[in-house]
Amino acid sequence: MSEHSETWVVQEADEIVINAAPDHIWGILINSQLLPQWMPAVQHTDGRHESLGTVRRCDVNFEGQGGHVVERCVVYEQPHRIG
Repeated sequence: MSEHSETWVVQEADEIVINAAPDHIWGILINSQLLPQWMPAVQHTDGRHESLGTVRRCDVNFEGQGGHVVERCVVYEQPHRIG
């Protein structure tokens, strides 16, 4: 591995099939304010609109354990991937 290589660790992966237009789903995914509506562990987020390089802070609760998560968008390939 060269000194400029990046190592990615998959923390979690899941897949579902949603019967909706990709543009509709993408609109939900890039609106960080909607995150608490479809991600039960997220109580609040200061994020607004996802794009490459944006950072958001989320107040979370995992099985009674509260805390904070800071996330940076490192992959943005509309309308295929966001991460």
